[in-house]
Amino acid sequence: MDIYATNMDLLHAIAHPSRIHDVKFCKRVDGEGEILLVAAEDRKLYVYQVPIDSAAPSIVAEMIGHQNRVKAVQTLELALPEASGRKSTTIAATVSSDGFINVYDIAAVPSSSENPSRLPKTIEPQTSYDSKGTRLTCIALADGDASGVPLMSNGKRKRDEGAEEEGSEEDDDVYGDNLEEEEEHEENDEEEEE
Repeated sequence: MDIYATNMDLLHAIAHPSRIHDVKFCKRVDGEGEILLVAAEDRKLYVYQVPIDSAAPSIVAEMIGHQNRVKAVQTLELALPEASGRKSTTIAATVSSDGFINVYDIAAVPSSSENPSRLPKTIEPQTSYDSKGTRLTCIALADGDASGVPLMSNGKRKRDEGAEEEGSEEDDDVYGDNLEEEEEHEENDEEEEE
């Protein structure tokens, strides 16, 4: 795999040990540059430290937990509660042919000054979701703001008051709200045919 600068100068060439399915650059949580996430055939998500200078990229962590190839990776920055001691973190979510979605905290990746042994750190998922055998091939994450959205006592979002007024009469027909009117039209059509 080759890594290029924005002006198309070749920066690095990486000979990854397994077939690659997806790659994604991600900012480090501590703000010290970027890392490269590589989803691979051998059931792991590799984390590369990509230096700014001409030094070769190195694997600093391996995110494990899948039983089959990792097909895709996506990241999302999340705000954290004040009690956590950090303002935010970044999560990496992976999908695999094993039907699982795994979520990892990028904060667990060793900093560039850490890890003097040069052995990759093994990182377990923070949580997993089993899709019960679905062959997952892609993933998308969306951010949002839950504040300001009133919840009902059952934990669901409250429906907008004006939502029903905004729809047209055609929308009502699609959902079967005007069944009586439709039945009258059908009866009139049958009488005309006779």
